[in-house]
Amino acid sequence: MELLDECRIAVRVASRSLDPELEMLIADAKRDMERVGVRPELLGDDAMDAMAKSAVVCFVKSHFGLDASPDERAFFEQSYRSHVAALLNSDANSASGGGAA
Repeated sequence: MELLDECRIAVRVASRSLDPELEMLIADAKRDMERVGVRPELLGDDAMDAMAKSAVVCFVKSHFGLDASPDERAFFEQSYRSHVAALLNSDANSASGGGAA
């Protein structure tokens, strides 16, 4: 299943009319993860790391729409940060050939 489809399901949107917003949020999440040191190889569309995929979904849920309460948004934002921290400390991110200096 494509990441866009997974995010659409996670925010409970059936219509594709909001795909541009979801795509923007997915891209923002990936850029944020790269910015803090997640290897780009773990964020590729074809072979995205499962933990990175979960982080993206949490990011999208914390930033999408206006229906979520502030507590829900904070929960998903913290979950995103926890996933990213775990990913930064993972063996996959520490593999030779990448990583932040």
